[in-house]
Amino acid sequence: MTESDQRRRIEEELTPDERVLWTGCPSTSFFSLLTKADIFILPFSIIWAAGAGFASVAMLLGESQHMMSLLIAPFFLAVAVYITIGRFLLKVRLRRKTVYGLTDRRALICRGQNTSFILFDRMRTLEKSIRDDGSGTIYLMPDAKPGMFSSLNRNAFQITPDAKYAFVEIDDAKEAYDIIRKHILEAKDHSS
Repeated sequence: MTESDQRRRIEEELTPDERVLWTGCPSTSFFSLLTKADIFILPFSIIWAAGAGFASVAMLLGESQHMMSLLIAPFFLAVAVYITIGRFLLKVRLRRKTVYGLTDRRALICRGQNTSFILFDRMRTLEKSIRDDGSGTIYLMPDAKPGMFSSLNRNAFQITPDAKYAFVEIDDAKEAYDIIRKHILEAKDHSS
């Protein structure tokens, strides 16, 4: 998605006296799709896929004539395809529909036709995970941040695998973080 497309999508959500300060999209590169949980999930999914594949081949070769194996093997094979490859393809598809935006009042997350936002004056905490090149993830509500084990299912297998209130794997995370931090502090000063 081009920068002008990102800006246009965020501008659709603006109130009349609001202005866009920053827009961005999540990365869809392979390594950005991996999570800490994949250290455990990928080996498991490969073993699962091998077992499901072996069972399916055995069934096709006629070594198993049980009706249950004819019904169960395709199910296990479908699950194997999803946990090995499908969940990454789904993440890419969802991330391509996602646009992040910062205005002078709030942070917006647009996924397709759905939009959520957090007002700067409502944000109490902010967390960043930024690499040396400036890319990374900003958690707008760190309490909702997916953990390695606590939300293994949500993070690895959920239809929307990325954290709900986060700018996930953006190229210019440092710039976005600085804008958010500045506006949170300004909102806090105005409310004092």
